[in-house]
Amino acid sequence: RPASSGPVLVATDGSAAGESGFRAAVLIAAKSLASVRVMVVVEPLPVLVPEPSLVMQPLVASPELLNVIRDRVISQLGSLAPDGLEWRVEVEYGRPSDEIARKARDCNAQLVVIGLVHHRVVDRILDGDTALEVLRQSPAPVLLASVDWKDLPKRALFAVDFSPQSIEAARAGLRLLAGESTVFLAHVRPRVTVFDETGMWEEEYETVATKELQKFAEALNVAAGVRLEPVILSGNPAAAMLSLAEKENADLIVCGTRGAGLVQRLLLGSVATRLMRHSTRSLLVVPDSALQEHVTANT
Repeated sequence: RPASSGPVLVATDGSAAGESGFRAAVLIAAKSLASVRVMVVVEPLPVLVPEPSLVMQPLVASPELLNVIRDRVISQLGSLAPDGLEWRVEVEYGRPSDEIARKARDCNAQLVVIGLVHHRVVDRILDGDTALEVLRQSPAPVLLASVDWKDLPKRALFAVDFSPQSIEAARAGLRLLAGESTVFLAHVRPRVTVFDETGMWEEEYETVATKELQKFAEALNVAAGVRLEPVILSGNPAAAMLSLAEKENADLIVCGTRGAGLVQRLLLGSVATRLMRHSTRSLLVVPDSALQEHVTANT
């Protein structure tokens, strides 16, 4: 399907991770001729009201504070924005994941970009893991940009399970790549509990999977300069893909959040989540809701 004609939406908190997301958005927007919208979400902080009920109530941010935050982010990102790029910074007040997903839907964003940050367990409990919550609600693909993002990816790994979700993710990933690039179409062979000492099952499965990967590659109809490399892996899906990404020095990993094909593995909360937890490379996740939004809009 064609990409949305909407803007690239960057969610930042003014940190170094936010800068990596903005750098990625600028490069992607330049390729797709899109505008960039930058948003900062100020989350209400609970305060204890001593009398009479000892209840926790939200701390309301004043308009002056929101303006200060906005000016600080504009100052930080100003040096990163090239001349001629249409972009603006907006400050929202509320729960970050809710506000990011709402803004993406309201502006028909073609992509949501967030800086890739690895949280400790205690951080995930305290902040609800904003990136994961955004993925659960976002109507658009979500890019977690690593601090190493300096240019459009030239080497990428696409997770393939032959479902509509994985081909949707692959097409979204292709839109982020540099003109000359290599893509590894990685399919993880499922585990089986039936003992087959002859090894015939593995051979037969690989024969079928190889043919399906070839069909998958043909369906992508890639542009000249993009080289596709089918790869069949085994073992734990997330670990196998991370290992391949390390071995091949991939700049980007692409996956969907739910598979309905031969292997129903790319479930949000399993493979996609483990990739988020452990990948040091940029990660593009296309949530199932992005595919559903497109289907709904065209029916």
